[in-house]
Amino acid sequence: MELDEETHDDLLKDERESSELEESIQPDLGSGELEPDPAPHPQDDDEQWSARVKKRIDKEVGRRKALEERFADRERALLDQINTLSAEVGAIKTRNAAADAQAAEGTLQAKLHSAKQRLRQAMVDGDDEAAVTATEDIADARAEMREMESRKREHQDQQAQARQPQTDNQQPQIPETMGKWLKANSWYQSGQNPRAARLAAELFEDIRQDGFDPNDAGTYAELNKRIRAAIPRAADTIKDIESAVPTRRRESGPPTGTSSADGRAAPVSGARRTFTDQDKARMRAFDIEDTPENRKIWLANHP
Repeated sequence: MELDEETHDDLLKDERESSELEESIQPDLGSGELEPDPAPHPQDDDEQWSARVKKRIDKEVGRRKALEERFADRERALLDQINTLSAEVGAIKTRNAAADAQAAEGTLQAKLHSAKQRLRQAMVDGDDEAAVTATEDIADARAEMREMESRKREHQDQQAQARQPQTDNQQPQIPETMGKWLKANSWYQSGQNPRAARLAAELFEDIRQDGFDPNDAGTYAELNKRIRAAIPRAADTIKDIESAVPTRRRESGPPTGTSSADGRAAPVSGARRTFTDQDKARMRAFDIEDTPENRKIWLANHP
């Protein structure tokens, strides 16, 4: 097949361009040897390497600390904004409640006034049914006003209590000497020795019923003496506040001839009180082992 002259020229042109492209992508080997890689960088010694690591660690620690401080600042600012908004919302609610109460009161006053006018008109017209309806409306309006006034007073009382210092959770008034004993013997209220605390409460009640004065330091010296006798192992835990002789209050003492231990007649001079079943039950309640020695101690402290 014969080619025309133009097609023949195009083929020759394509062949020349292809040859030039192949030559351009052939590697220039030169003498046939490849150029060697550059010499590797010498390794740092251990001290330089450690210094670089420490620097990176310090930098990272500083960055994290700065982030934590920024977050803490943002959190504090956010909490301040929340508190401010809460206060503003509370103030708005208070104002709205006052406005609503005032509007409701005005509505009731208008309702009451209208009912009174209708009652007068019904009486003029002689309309008994209208008069009854107006009377009922007056009674309803007055009842609603009384209820509103009650809620208003209750709200005012609550606000007054909120403004007053909180005293409900304060400790009740106790004798000064008792406060000193409680401070010296913190185990009584801390729960460290519940057995001793129960026994101390029981013995103190016995002492009080025997006529000892709770304001007198000697009363607590007597209390400590009885606790140590009942629980010798707790002797070092019990602390005295003052060295005093216990005194009794005549007006609060038990009737003459009775004992606070079991309510029976006190023994005559020279006689010894015997150990009773009630004594045994009370010892058991305080986890005191029923032994002859413990019975002696019990009787000595519960005459």
